[in-house]
Amino acid sequence: LGAAGPSGPGQNENAEKWLNPVSWGSDKFLVNQTWFTASLLVFYFVYIFAAIIGIRAAYKIWKIVKRKREGKLNIMEILRSKAAVGVILGIVGIVVYFVGLFLPWYVVTGNIETTMLETAGTTELVLIDGVNGLRINTLQGDQGLTTMFGLGIPFSILFLSSVVLNALDIIGVEKPKSLSRTYIISGIMSLIPIIIIIIFIVSLAGLITPFASFMGGGQQIPQQVTDMASEMSASPLMGEFTDTINSHGTLTIICGLAMGSYLFIAAAAIKIAAGIITRQAKVPETNKNTKE
Repeated sequence: LGAAGPSGPGQNENAEKWLNPVSWGSDKFLVNQTWFTASLLVFYFVYIFAAIIGIRAAYKIWKIVKRKREGKLNIMEILRSKAAVGVILGIVGIVVYFVGLFLPWYVVTGNIETTMLETAGTTELVLIDGVNGLRINTLQGDQGLTTMFGLGIPFSILFLSSVVLNALDIIGVEKPKSLSRTYIISGIMSLIPIIIIIIFIVSLAGLITPFASFMGGGQQIPQQVTDMASEMSASPLMGEFTDTINSHGTLTIICGLAMGSYLFIAAAAIKIAAGIITRQAKVPETNKNTKE
């Protein structure tokens, strides 16, 4: 509390800047043309990514039209066979995955009861989802959750493309085996968000100090923060941490995967099962090239 305002010269993180300006400047990151080029790519990433997905989608639509003209579009025949169970199950998996994109993926809640700072019961401290990315609660007034990184790219856009491409694969299916392979690969890919989150949480304890140095804080990180990060890294899927902040009160942290991640796991299991069922089911051969 009381540290939200701007610091004057020689205070907190500004002290080194004024006391030792040469050494302070030499430790800073050098911005060059490579940095500006990378920044340009990040700025236009959504448009570049959308263009790539648009080209892939256009190619799949062209294949659907071509197969329909050649009489090789067999989705209706597959739905009338025993493979229909696998196809429908795969569609359910895609819907479950789609819903998970817009729900929280990982959440850290805390209950702080101290003489200096107190939360009104359990409060969300860290939240990762597909819409806003990584957000933290700075516990400054009613500000709430604030985006940690200003990348400006909703995570859901990256994974939503797979839903669109999977839907086109189902519409343009020619053989059940190809659809089976699509389901299984898509099921494995559904776990990527969870894998990324787990890697990030496991690495969190080692990232606290470098991140603070990169931000130029120059302030000592409270031991409770380091302990909390270590506890989260040790139990990335679900964990609880309680500590006493000197003689001021207690801090309780609960972290773990949220509903969106559980839906990803469910979607992966459903898609893989759908792939296996579709592969094992036999579809009657039809002469699609015979014209009446």
